[in-house]
Amino acid sequence: MKVKHPFTLLEVMIVLTIVMFASALLGWKMHTMIANKRCKTAIERVRARLLTCHRLSLNMQSDWECRFYRDGRLWMLDTQCVDQKEAPRFSLLRCEGCEFLFNNQNGESFSLLFTASGDVAPHGELSIVFGENRLIDWKIPDLFSLRTGDRGGPARL
Repeated sequence: MKVKHPFTLLEVMIVLTIVMFASALLGWKMHTMIANKRCKTAIERVRARLLTCHRLSLNMQSDWECRFYRDGRLWMLDTQCVDQKEAPRFSLLRCEGCEFLFNNQNGESFSLLFTASGDVAPHGELSIVFGENRLIDWKIPDLFSLRTGDRGGPARL
């Protein structure tokens, strides 16, 4: 009668090595996907904040400023009403994993001013870059126009 032996140590080590390689590949892929999702979420939050400032400047008949600045490795967006000090103050918006360029220049800070008349200054192009990929190119002030159609601004009638 033949005695059945359990798995040898070599077989167990081979299986564990395969499992470790598979989990390392999965973890690396998940890390990339999470960073990409954080950047896309930050883009949507920035767009919503910019559109909100534009609407507030029109509704409150006061000037609003959105200031982008670098804080270490993060970009921050600070929003405040220039004319009325008692106006609501927004919390700082942290943008993780993205680079912001204004007119294709990477600086430490830049500002957008939303006037009560609906104008946005300065005019130019706000680009958001993730890694080597340029994700968004928003033309300022075209982003805030009230034209109709799928390329229009906030009001898509």
